[in-house]
Amino acid sequence: MKLKINMIHVNITYYEGSDSHGLYFEEDQLIRWRYCPDAEDNSKATNYELENTSKYYQLENDVLAESQKLLPAWEDALANGIAAQEYILAGSDSRYILKSEIQEFTAEQCRLARNEIYARHGRRFDDEYLQDYFNSKGWYTPTIDPDEFEESLLNSYEIANRDLIVEYEEECGYI
Repeated sequence: MKLKINMIHVNITYYEGSDSHGLYFEEDQLIRWRYCPDAEDNSKATNYELENTSKYYQLENDVLAESQKLLPAWEDALANGIAAQEYILAGSDSRYILKSEIQEFTAEQCRLARNEIYARHGRRFDDEYLQDYFNSKGWYTPTIDPDEFEESLLNSYEIANRDLIVEYEEECGYI
């Protein structure tokens, strides 16, 4: 199955650390790039409109090339019926989450989001509630006993996101 994305007035926003990039497409052409050095304060954002320069067209080519790298993951997700709604924090394994994304989380949502990071790697849980919860998710494949799980399996996004969740839990008095 090949997935073709028809980009007509499409907006894609992604985060790298604390900054964000908004990409606006019309048909196959990038028509605006919005860069914000502080994703939590978009008043500092700068729009770069379509320019007839080699630098702008290089940016467009880079963005389109990067999007092509994501297609296999999108195709796989569609083919396997994996939906973002199955996750407390979709993408917490591949991007830095913002504090604003968890600011309204309850203690239970924080606990699930934190353990979701481990569950993605197949970690099993001694806690019956957590194990039942993750068993209900289509993406979860329990393969590693809790005492055999190694933190070295976590990537830099996951470590930072786990630490942010723990920090928030401590701030709120959840833990």
